[in-house]
Amino acid sequence: MTTPTRPVVKVIAVPSRGALEPVNVLLLPGEPVTLVDAGPVAGEAHLRAALVAAGHPLETVHQVILTQSHPDHAGLAVRLCAGSGARLLAHPDAATAVVDPTTARRFRADLIARAGRAAGTPADLLAAAIALDPDPPDAPPASPSAAIVRIGDRGRVLAGGVDWTVLHTPGPSRDHLSLYHAASGTLIGGDLLLRDRPTPLALEPSGAGGTRPHTLADLVSSWRRVARLTIRITWPGHGPAIRAHRMLVARRLAAARDRVRAARAAVEAGSTTLLELAAALGLSAAPPDLVATLGEVVAVGDWLVERGWCARSVVEGTIRLRPGRSDPSPGEQG
Repeated sequence: MTTPTRPVVKVIAVPSRGALEPVNVLLLPGEPVTLVDAGPVAGEAHLRAALVAAGHPLETVHQVILTQSHPDHAGLAVRLCAGSGARLLAHPDAATAVVDPTTARRFRADLIARAGRAAGTPADLLAAAIALDPDPPDAPPASPSAAIVRIGDRGRVLAGGVDWTVLHTPGPSRDHLSLYHAASGTLIGGDLLLRDRPTPLALEPSGAGGTRPHTLADLVSSWRRVARLTIRITWPGHGPAIRAHRMLVARRLAAARDRVRAARAAVEAGSTTLLELAAALGLSAAPPDLVATLGEVVAVGDWLVERGWCARSVVEGTIRLRPGRSDPSPGEQG
């Protein structure tokens, strides 16, 4: 039997302003030479130098595949492709944020401000958190959306000399993608699974008709999906590689169950605003942590409300939660 070709993956850890840890830009050096994610604008010099050191200067890169549109992963994408002639591949929902990062940054700041005010956050904390955006205001200019090759669930893409299956794995973001090479059991997982810290739950805007996103439910579903795959190594968007993904998924699901139970208990004990809920859960509201904290409590609050375990109202612009009915938690019920 012929041994299946294994992907060669080289990790370039790119520093990101305001982030907890560097972003992993993955170099797949086989033909076509591919970068998975591009890193933040502020990391351009670091990334270019690392590519030269790896024997693949930017001019040799043929394509950039994005796991998500978050600026720490995608901020540099347009500039890299303009400088190398590489094509850019991403989920269809990522196109708007990727092709016009300046507008996306303003939208992101507005979303953080609105969520923060609805959570009962003081204005000075919100302003400081927004100022820590991973990309500076002078983001690259807009690029035509037609220039992006849109890839979606179960699509196929040739990268680094091997054929990958595209998996839509929402949760870290609505447009989050993973790449799976079944023959070698290799997953490029973006932010879906991180070995040393939980997956961040991103703030997401409401959809058409004001429908709330199902961020936590999407993440739980994506975890369960990859847990069914045979995976020997997962290359994440931050931190070291993962070699026991099912065990890690089980831990993350258990932590999600515990977080939802604790949140529900906090509401029953009188934590009514989202900022009060964050404090009850031990989440920091300091500016470096505030956006992640808002994403967490909004997603957990949505989970509780969607299942009727809490009710939600808005009083003078601030979201208020109150107890609802009794039912199971994530992992015990879909």
